[in-house]
Amino acid sequence: KQAALQLKFDIYYPSPKLLPNGYILDKNSFDSTNHVLVYSMSYENDQKIIFSEQLKPSNTKIQIFYTRYLPLNTLIQTDIGLATIGAINNRTVASIPTNTNTWIIVTAASNINQNDFDQILRSIEVAN
Repeated sequence: KQAALQLKFDIYYPSPKLLPNGYILDKNSFDSTNHVLVYSMSYENDQKIIFSEQLKPSNTKIQIFYTRYLPLNTLIQTDIGLATIGAINNRTVASIPTNTNTWIIVTAASNINQNDFDQILRSIEVAN
């Protein structure tokens, strides 16, 4: 919580009650450095999903990111913004420029169950 006070954007995290079975938010993993918040979630065989949040850049910069890193992608609508899902370096990556001032990047194993991944993205909500 203390670190969150210094960040200049809204904090988001997956709602535990909306997660697929077996996915657990690691409450001890929250860390912030250089205005970026990072935390993780664990699931089967100690695999991790990494969340990073930062102040949302301009739409132009986000589009450049998509062109460069996620040219092949799928979109899913979430309550907090449009998620763009693709792959970078054999990892599943989702980018969510939120409806507020935060840009969330979620990184998981390439073999993650896509339905679970979509459900996790849809479970993300703003912290109060």
